Amino acid sequence: MKNLFDDFAPISSKQWKQRIQFELNGADYAETLIWNSPENIQVKPFYHKDEFQGIANVNTKATEFKICQNIFVHDLEKSILRAKDSIRRGAESIRFTIKDEKINIDKLFENIPLETVTVYLNLTFLSIDFVKKVDAIAQQKNAKIFCNLDPIGQLAKEGNWFTTKEKTILIR
Repeated sequence: MKNLFDDFAPISSKQWKQRIQFELNGADYAETLIWNSPENIQVKPFYHKDEFQGIANVNTKATEFKICQNIFVHDLEKSILRAKDSIRRGAESIRFTIKDEKINIDKLFENIPLETVTVYLNLTFLSIDFVKKVDAIAQQKNAKIFCNLDPIGQLAKEGNWFTTKEKTILIR
């Protein structure tokens, strides 16, 4: 992938200020655009790296971000086409939201390069068999597939926990 910012020449803060003053049609830059927050912090209309004297050392574990496409799986064929198109256009990971375990997961993953694309499955149901099937596919294809389950979110949204076949049988 090509970095789009390489196509533009760098602009200094002085050039930005000159352009802003031109656009203000004679209005004072400091009076018009600089204001004080309630905490008495002067807020400028823009900040530029050539105005900073020291570099803030921010320690993060993530070294890079990946482009992810969210796809709600309702129509399997359309979801497959959208995933393939998203990958072709630069998506590095796909997040499928799946509402029930009847979705043919083998077919969904069939044309996705699982070796290079990370897949997140946002499951709105609980099925051990489904998760085992996903795990088998991940191991077979050496893929990174994450199953996201949110039982507390389910309880908050629906007022009920996830139910399973086993749990339903025990209730009867």
